[in-house]
Amino acid sequence: MRTSQGVEVSDIFRLHGSEYRRSHPMPLHHLCAMHAIEVCRTATLGGHRYKYSCGHVDISYNSCRNRHCPKCQTLRKEKWIEARCKDLLPIQYFHVVFTIPSELLMLSLVWRHSFVCLSFSGLTGESSAFLWIARSSRAMTVMYPYL
Repeated sequence: MRTSQGVEVSDIFRLHGSEYRRSHPMPLHHLCAMHAIEVCRTATLGGHRYKYSCGHVDISYNSCRNRHCPKCQTLRKEKWIEARCKDLLPIQYFHVVFTIPSELLMLSLVWRHSFVCLSFSGLTGESSAFLWIARSSRAMTVMYPYL
C-alpha cells in the first residue's frame, strides 16, 4: 500500500476484496471490474523494464484500461473536466436539487419544460427564498428566463 499518495481503491480491494466477495453476492460485471482494479499496474498484468545508462532500473507495470478503474481513467476524467470548464460562464453557479414523488417522474421526463414551469410557479410570493435568489442571480436568469 502506498502511504505517500494515500490509500487507493485498488489497495482496499486487495486487502478486503476477497472477504467482501465471499459475504456479498455481486453480478459478474462487478466482479470483473473489481478484479481489473485489483491487478491494475501490478506484475500480474506484466510490464516494461527500463534500464538507464547509470544503471538505474525503472519498472512500469501495464494498466487494466477498465473504464471503472480510477487509475486508468484519471487523465480522461481531467480532460473532460477541463473541457467542461471552458463551457462555463465566468459567474458564480448554484446547484439546486428538488425531490419529486415517484408518481410524477414520467410526467417530468415527458413534459420537462411544462413541469419545471409549474414547479416554480408554486414557489411564487415574497416568502419564496428560491425565487428571490433566482431573480437576483444572473446565472439563474440565463438558465431560467421565465422566472
